[in-house]
Amino acid sequence: MSNLDTRQSDQRCLPALRAHIGTLLDKGWVIVDRAPLTLRCGRKTYQVLHGMLISESGL
Repeated sequence: MSNLDTRQSDQRCLPALRAHIGTLLDKGWVIVDRAPLTLRCGRKTYQVLHGMLISESGL
């Protein structure tokens, strides 16, 4: 592993959230904004706020 790889892995936090977002992206969700991170699939919208994935469209 190079120094760059080590630095990048050290900066990553919330690995479970990152993995869950990766799964959502694999299932067709799309990143529509990055500040705050906003994901959309059809009429459903999620935002990542304070390290939590929040549904904006209600349940």
